[in-house]
Amino acid sequence: MRWMVAPLLVLAAALAGQAAAQDQAEVTWGGASVLQARDASGEFEDLAHGHVYLRVSLHDQRRIPLVDIWMITFDRHARLTLDDVKTAAGPEHVLFLRDGRHVKGRLAAIEGGPGSSRPGQPRVVRFVGTGGAEAAYPVRDVARLFLRDPTDGFPYDLKRPPPRDRQ
Repeated sequence: MRWMVAPLLVLAAALAGQAAAQDQAEVTWGGASVLQARDASGEFEDLAHGHVYLRVSLHDQRRIPLVDIWMITFDRHARLTLDDVKTAAGPEHVLFLRDGRHVKGRLAAIEGGPGSSRPGQPRVVRFVGTGGAEAAYPVRDVARLFLRDPTDGFPYDLKRPPPRDRQ
């Protein structure tokens, strides 16, 4: 019977680690442009009362105003490309999924998961597309979410090549 306990403990620890990894996020906020913004990584806890709550360490919980956030990254292995930045340019929020698709619209809520007001439910991103339809995306399917135009404050227009120095 003891030989069965050890593998079950290893499996339980692996599943707990996988669940915790899904709640990991990096938040980019502040600054006059995304180039001057700050980053914080940690466990996404909640979006409530216009603030994102991010647990950086046991004694460090960041409370970041939603209006200051440029983007929230849930997949730290997802590469941010120039095409992503161009797609996210404009007044709409843009949700990028891990399968490569994206949706333009407005963030409605991020609900569920540990640290939230609904800890027993899986964490989901509720997003209203430009057509008005609301959908819930499990965080495990979300790569990143742009909440502000990442091209604001850039020294040049990303849709055109950057100016070259004259010699």
